[in-house]
Amino acid sequence: KYDLTRSLKINFSSSSQAIIDEPNGRIDTQEEKDSILSNVLSLGRPTEYRHNFDIRYTLPINKIPLFSWVNTNINYDASYDWRASSLSASSFGNTIQNTNSIKINTQISLSSLYNKVPFLKKLLSTSSNSRRPSSNRSRSEDSQKKDNEKNDKEEEKKSLELLKAFVRPIFAVKNFSISYTETNGTFLPGFLPETGILGMQNSFSSSQAPTLGFVLGSQQDIRDIAANNGWLTTDPNMSNLFSRTHTVNLNLRSTIEPLPRFKIMLTASRRYALNESEYFRNNPDNFGNPNWESISPTKTGNFNISFLAIKTSFVNDGIDNSSQLFNNFVNYRFDIAQRLAMENGIPFSSQSYPEGYGPNSQEVLIPAFLAAYSGTSPNNQSLNNFPSIPLPNWNINYDGLIKIKWFKERFKNISMSHSYRSTYSIGSFLSNLNFGNPDFIFDSNGNYLPEYQIDQVAITEQFAPLVKFDMTMKNSITARVEYKRDRSISLSLANSQITEVKGNEYVAGLGYRIQDVRLLFNAGFEDQNIKSDLDLRADISLRKNK
Repeated sequence: KYDLTRSLKINFSSSSQAIIDEPNGRIDTQEEKDSILSNVLSLGRPTEYRHNFDIRYTLPINKIPLFSWVNTNINYDASYDWRASSLSASSFGNTIQNTNSIKINTQISLSSLYNKVPFLKKLLSTSSNSRRPSSNRSRSEDSQKKDNEKNDKEEEKKSLELLKAFVRPIFAVKNFSISYTETNGTFLPGFLPETGILGMQNSFSSSQAPTLGFVLGSQQDIRDIAANNGWLTTDPNMSNLFSRTHTVNLNLRSTIEPLPRFKIMLTASRRYALNESEYFRNNPDNFGNPNWESISPTKTGNFNISFLAIKTSFVNDGIDNSSQLFNNFVNYRFDIAQRLAMENGIPFSSQSYPEGYGPNSQEVLIPAFLAAYSGTSPNNQSLNNFPSIPLPNWNINYDGLIKIKWFKERFKNISMSHSYRSTYSIGSFLSNLNFGNPDFIFDSNGNYLPEYQIDQVAITEQFAPLVKFDMTMKNSITARVEYKRDRSISLSLANSQITEVKGNEYVAGLGYRIQDVRLLFNAGFEDQNIKSDLDLRADISLRKNK
């Protein structure tokens, strides 16, 4: 561990494993004994090597008084693995693998920023700073002075409260945070060099194998360098896959407080994962010269992003179970197909679907599905199946009713809450091997081949809860009333079928808290009575799915 500065820290750890090989059979000759001794003195045959390191840097922007409300941390983590091949398959070579992860976290405290302005600090403060005037004067003068001050303070208080009611919503955003993580990895089989310092062979020469960048987590493709330097096995029977991984996570969070005791938590997220794999091996020519080929490159992955489908959350089905949203989806396909043809310069007419973008085309179905079930116009719907910008979800909590006299006399605490969460997800996608091949422009249905074949997309939505009341009375009785809604809509692209499941749930609960209940055990403390509160609770839930 190395703390280079207060803001920059580096951690490094490594481990290595070796095996002491012995000759086959019984050890009964001096030559065999010398062989074992030689292996012991050379610390054995390396079979595994691994190291991890991370660099953590705190951006010193908060050291500047003007930006003390901003905190940013940047982390870089990397690992490297080398594994020896089995002695029975030494011609297949060893395997090497590396990973890296970049994390950026930023915390923005807008409350601290507002407090830097004295006028805003006074307006946004919830505490009262009234002071009693000193009484060093005569009683008559002091009484008259107090009356004048009282009137002035009441007028000032009314003006201040009015100004607070106007200013607080404007400066309601209290904080904002961003978390971004990108993780990458490479796995390379058939690697012939042995391990050494930092896991490299020839660590202090210009012919380091693999490269310094690779052992430090670089994702530069080193296959050409390795092949040209003879680092890769030329055995044509080597069947291990070369693979790369790439994952991106983005999380956004913000707290808004437009009124005292009224908090809104906004969240948004996006996750994209991609795995690439292929066979990279030698296919020698007629003269036995190495000829490296990339065979069957494949990409797979998954995707999900926070979504907003609340516009259609309360659209009911017809008496005959017909769905207006499904009808919109069917109709929107034509509009989406027209837009795709226009953007790609393909001739089209207003009477029929354009060539390559039929009613069951993947590129048509997904945007039409998203538009119909999010309540978006097909003319405004993005045609990207992997949206870049996550939409906000929220959690709302209000416990200000306790400030009202009637509630304050009867309850210890009373709160109302509401939560909304929705996601759009692609369970899995797979690259089309024929994408980009001029001989395979269309699929069997006459639609353009997409770059990725998607099996299913889904929209999930939860009001958990739609509304909830949580109460604690003066007599320690607790009560809870809650109403939840959820729905799940999935589009299967194998048969162009939509499945929608809706759920409604009602929850009611009562409880009672018994204070200072003496426990039957003393937790190892002799002559000491252990007491704790005992909460009794009973909930009833009624749920209906459709």
